[in-house]
Amino acid sequence: MDKFFRLILILLIFLALIPLYSRYKESAGPIPPGVYLAGMNLTGIDDPAEVRQHLDAVYQQPIAIQFGDTRLALEPAEVDFHIEVEQMMREAEKYLDGGAFMDIAVRQALGYEQQRRDVPLRFVLNTDKLRAWLEEAAQSHNSSPGRPRLVPPANQWSEAGQVETGGNAPVRNSEFADSLGSNGAPNTAARLPAGFVGVYSRDWTWVAGRTGQVLDIDASLPPVVDVLTALENRTAHLVVNETPPPPPGMADLEAALNDYLNTNFPGFGAVYIEDLTSGESVAVDADVAFSGMSTLKIGIAAAVMHALENGVHPDDAASVEVGQWIDYALGDSNNYAANLLLAYLGDQYRRLGARRFTEFMH
Repeated sequence: MDKFFRLILILLIFLALIPLYSRYKESAGPIPPGVYLAGMNLTGIDDPAEVRQHLDAVYQQPIAIQFGDTRLALEPAEVDFHIEVEQMMREAEKYLDGGAFMDIAVRQALGYEQQRRDVPLRFVLNTDKLRAWLEEAAQSHNSSPGRPRLVPPANQWSEAGQVETGGNAPVRNSEFADSLGSNGAPNTAARLPAGFVGVYSRDWTWVAGRTGQVLDIDASLPPVVDVLTALENRTAHLVVNETPPPPPGMADLEAALNDYLNTNFPGFGAVYIEDLTSGESVAVDADVAFSGMSTLKIGIAAAVMHALENGVHPDDAASVEVGQWIDYALGDSNNYAANLLLAYLGDQYRRLGARRFTEFMH
């Protein structure tokens, strides 16, 4: 008899709970407590339009696209990015049945914290438009490696504890003390004493070229999609293949010297440089014939010194006299003394001396 009454009591309790269960199920829908849509807690909102409004407030905002050091912006609408709100709400309604809803109802009745259940973001996206957007970005921002450039000498002002280097930002002396220029030579600034204030001379300095960058479109598609569907941290870093700049070569040196002579040199200059190890050469107006004037006296003096077997010897009166001609030719730019040196080279014949001098210079 007691079992019968207990059974009747359980049945009555069950029948009494059915309407409560039904009413709670109806009030809990369409998004039950603890169910998150695309990472957002939208429990209690039953209007799909309002749900979309909340989701669009995040997922329709522009995302940042990082192309190397360049920051771009992508509007989701540009690639037909659209949230499937109705599908997500239907997935949320699955938790209104079965054991999942019983767990939700019991936790709600007893005041326990709800177990979190996530409905992932459902969306549509035009990948062709996204690819086209990336291709356009690549056309605008892909770049080839830049050639290095040679910065000519210049006077620089240094405040206490810092120096300027080759177009770079000021650096502390202590940070720069052991640095080398890109050509391997110590930078002039490295020799400045700590706390130096004043003007110093900067030597010729190579500045590295720009790193080349080419967008990998296929590899960049997934990170962009990930960020379009991200609740936070909405910055996509594109996959960019970098090419280091080439080292400076003789062609760069020739171009830099030509530019310097055309823009900075107060006159007309010519340059010929040969790398004795590789045989490569640089020629800037090297075939131009110059009026040598007193410049030739340096070569004449060298040719005469080469011809003197024992040099200018104090016990040799003839060599002492030749030494005096050299002093006059170089010290006073004396043309008569230079002609006497040419005659000495040609055994008293200046034309022969000029021919021997030319052969010596070659």
